[in-house]
Amino acid sequence: MTKILLSVHRILGTFLSGLFLMWFLSGFVMLFRSFPSISPVERVRGLADIVVADSSGRAELDSLLRSIPPSGLRSLSLRATPAGRGYVLSYSTQDSTGTAMSSGQAAPSYQTARAYAERFSDAPIQYVDTLMDVDTWVPYRRGDRVYPLYRFHYADSLGTELSVPKATAEGIQLTTRETRLWAYLGAIPHWIYFSSLRQHRDLWVGVITAVSALGFVMCLAGVWLGIRGFWLGYRSRRRLCTPYKKWDYRWHHILGFVFGLSVSAYIFSGLMSVQEVPQSVLRREDGIRQALQVQTFGYPAEAYLRDVDIIMSSYADEGVKSIEWRSLGQQGYIHLMTAGGSYHLETSTGQARPLQLGADELRSWLDSTLEHPYTMSLLREYDSYYIDRHHDLPLPVYRIELSDSGKTRIYIDPQTARVQVYDQNKRLHHLLYQGLHTMSFAPLVRYSWLWWTAVLSCLVGGALVSATGLILGVRYLRRRRRR
Repeated sequence: MTKILLSVHRILGTFLSGLFLMWFLSGFVMLFRSFPSISPVERVRGLADIVVADSSGRAELDSLLRSIPPSGLRSLSLRATPAGRGYVLSYSTQDSTGTAMSSGQAAPSYQTARAYAERFSDAPIQYVDTLMDVDTWVPYRRGDRVYPLYRFHYADSLGTELSVPKATAEGIQLTTRETRLWAYLGAIPHWIYFSSLRQHRDLWVGVITAVSALGFVMCLAGVWLGIRGFWLGYRSRRRLCTPYKKWDYRWHHILGFVFGLSVSAYIFSGLMSVQEVPQSVLRREDGIRQALQVQTFGYPAEAYLRDVDIIMSSYADEGVKSIEWRSLGQQGYIHLMTAGGSYHLETSTGQARPLQLGADELRSWLDSTLEHPYTMSLLREYDSYYIDRHHDLPLPVYRIELSDSGKTRIYIDPQTARVQVYDQNKRLHHLLYQGLHTMSFAPLVRYSWLWWTAVLSCLVGGALVSATGLILGVRYLRRRRRR
């Protein structure tokens, strides 16, 4: 058995140590910089402002609002057309989605995409590339509406590049010279984000799963061999020591003994980044999620126009880009995007006020929605599942704990109406992925110095174990070659 484990560890380690060393080194970069992306606030920057300046514009908008379903809506958003000479209404119901647009609008074109890019930045556009397929910065297909894709290169000091599909005339990727450099050093090697592989999602997931699974087997074999080696050293010398004499074997044994379990956990959590916990292990409470998602509304056209007037009177100077209506229970609210930021508002008093869901409102909604008894409390600090090491998740939030088979937890942000559901399946996945991979445990996140100590120790230890394993693997191949 020991010989088999030794062969497994040696052969797998020879071929995987270099990859693992790359993962740990790129992990250092990922602590500070991830793959570049365009944020929702940045995305709307290039949209034309919504303007309702005269009676004709108001009549046009009123006509569009009367053309959408009068009830059963899950969301309704208003934007200006890409050319800025009309309106676009996008809506969703439980069964379908739809769009209503001002008449006489031209089909999407290079000109509409360029108009978006010109509004996006004050810097002049230096040149434009046309992409017909995936590349490094858009490494996977996002549906048929992505290509052709225009990449606008700005003549600014940051080396900014903006990717805009012709079909939507709305940015999907934003990079700068600095973010591209850090991505080459961090996210791309860490996630194996090579466009030739990443464009085939199933293949990409299969590669990560296979490599991580083999690496996990290699690590477990190494942990067993490490423990056995120290036991043999103790049995022969009556003290805890490594039996190896050569420095490379000696240090690989010591480092593997100390960091073997953390390396194993890191590799396994990498596997869980692309896999779900099977329902045969723990069942997902999909019924609860669906019940919470089915929130529909419908108002007369006059009510929507009234909301538009309220929004424009308060935020027109910021450049209103998008107005979206949603509801949570009986509470309707508006998600407003301007050139200056994102807001969640309610307008029941005739003024635009920040949304603030009350406990009584939520209880009334939950009583009519949930089948199981529950308790509700106001969470003022992160717990084991509602947690973010960057502290970007807002607090306080309402935490609802259900007395169901999955011990489901629901978190509701009173200022954005965002709902998150954690059943046993999702909690286990959180532990096996976010917990083990990014040390997202409440005591560590609460004290940042403790989190940094734990993460850096694991990364340094993993890099050293992988480096010594790589050295041993190279020497093993050289010996095999001489034979």
